[in-house]
Amino acid sequence: MIILYPECSQETIIEEYPCKLSLSFLINLMGLLQCAVASLILEKPSALNLQWNMQLLLIVCIGICMGAERFIIIMCVKEKGAVYVSAFSPLSTVIVAILEPLLLHEQLTWSW
Repeated sequence: MIILYPECSQETIIEEYPCKLSLSFLINLMGLLQCAVASLILEKPSALNLQWNMQLLLIVCIGICMGAERFIIIMCVKEKGAVYVSAFSPLSTVIVAILEPLLLHEQLTWSW
């Protein structure tokens, strides 16, 4: 089990932890637990009901994609370092701004 201290960086944890896939799983599991606790506290019980429909399929697909994304980020941090990965964060915002109107037919708005 990893004990996180303020002086630990993401890069040192990735270097020391032997299995990258289980590290990705643990990160996603902790996020799931935090979201579950927040949902139970903040949401009404009727909002937490799920049916077997497109909403549940979307939740599963997003979970798979987020897990794959986390694994890719961990591998990139291992290979190139944390600074290299954070340099591409603004690029992902630009890619989303380009693809969202094309794929989801959302209107792109500009604000000052």
